[in-house]
Amino acid sequence: MFWKKQQKNGSVQLETDSDDQRGYYRLPADLQSRLETVFLGKKVILYDISAGGISFYNQGFTIDDQDRIDLDLNLWGMKPIPMLSLTARIITIDDRNLCHLIFQDITQEQKEIIHQYILLRQKIWIKRIKAMKQDDYPR
Repeated sequence: MFWKKQQKNGSVQLETDSDDQRGYYRLPADLQSRLETVFLGKKVILYDISAGGISFYNQGFTIDDQDRIDLDLNLWGMKPIPMLSLTARIITIDDRNLCHLIFQDITQEQKEIIHQYILLRQKIWIKRIKAMKQDDYPR
């Protein structure tokens, strides 16, 4: 959950009640097209993505494993996005056997590309929900 906190200087800061170590909004798998990458030679399907990192189901990996991964965030019919090549390191493996990774060397420009991707996916999802609701009404 997010909320706004008014600062003394008049600015607004968003805060979260989450213990999220990545510190960014995560786009869950059900809102994204199926993103895949290769980590330590194994094809993985992303469970979620944020500007701080990714998560996927464990395939025998351990904490602190790291690898250079490529992310293709292109959406059909949208302006092409360059392939992102980032170093990702596993920081935790939770009780659902999800590996949580952070990006080690991400630039501000690459963070912005991921943020843009997340916003586009959310817009697409909202349009689909609205279209489904409209289909429910008799004409």
